Amino acid sequence: MDLSILILSYNTEETTLRCLRELDTLASLNPDVRTEVIVVDNASSDGSVESLQRFVPAHYPMRLILNTDNVGFSKGNNIALAQASGTYILYLNSDVMVFNTARPLKWSTLLSCFDHDTSLGALTVRVDLAEGSMDPACHRGFPTPWRSFTYFVGLEQIAARLPLKQKRIQKWLGGYHMLHEDVRQEHFVEAGTAAFLLCRADVLRKLGGFDEQFFMYGEDLDLCRRMYDVGRKIWWTPTFTVTHLKYQSGLNARDAKTKRRIRWHFYDAMLTFYAKHYARVYCPCINILTQTVLRIMRWRFRT
Repeated sequence: MDLSILILSYNTEETTLRCLRELDTLASLNPDVRTEVIVVDNASSDGSVESLQRFVPAHYPMRLILNTDNVGFSKGNNIALAQASGTYILYLNSDVMVFNTARPLKWSTLLSCFDHDTSLGALTVRVDLAEGSMDPACHRGFPTPWRSFTYFVGLEQIAARLPLKQKRIQKWLGGYHMLHEDVRQEHFVEAGTAAFLLCRADVLRKLGGFDEQFFMYGEDLDLCRRMYDVGRKIWWTPTFTVTHLKYQSGLNARDAKTKRRIRWHFYDAMLTFYAKHYARVYCPCINILTQTVLRIMRWRFRT
């Protein structure tokens, strides 16, 4: 198998089915790449399970794994990874629409990037939001304390208004989303998003997939950081575009308690990431300040 596409489903019945249908269309346009799709459902309660059991794709084999509990994003994807047989693995969110009528994804073009540069661990395409703007999560630098500070206090927004020729300032104030790089051109990035992240299967297995300390959020940053630490690079290519209908199973949930829980998981993930990658690098004063701020933010969203 050339490509295994891993999708985690959790209460996103309609968008998951739409994603699977678009993958079927893509498979018909890419007969030269053998593709399988593995869907893991995390105990959905919205009818997703029944719909997924009825869905039969025409152009790729699909495997459905039903979890009896919501085991989280990282563990759910690791369950799928253990069953995958592809040389390459695509992490794909269930709310990502992959079929662009203007320029459909060509799997062989993306996979050939790994042949051209054997140091690549992963790549990502441009991920747009529903209204057409780019999802900034697909083009990120690692969230150091300084980069996080400039982002959350709004300095990055100021840097974003500067012309691209002001690269030094944009790199200094906009490193959180790598504003100094031209998103119209191909280049390396430090991190992409698990909404669409195409990886070498052998690299993933050596790294153990996602770190299951991250229930949701942060797992893609952590994976990219671990790739970076072993000398693997992440490639950004805007040649193809997909659309992310963001927050379908998270922050757009109607239930206020669910929204608060999602926010709690976000700040908990940032605490985990900081403790894992930065606590041993920065001085105690920076550690205390950063971790205290993150703990306060997490505490605000306790349920």
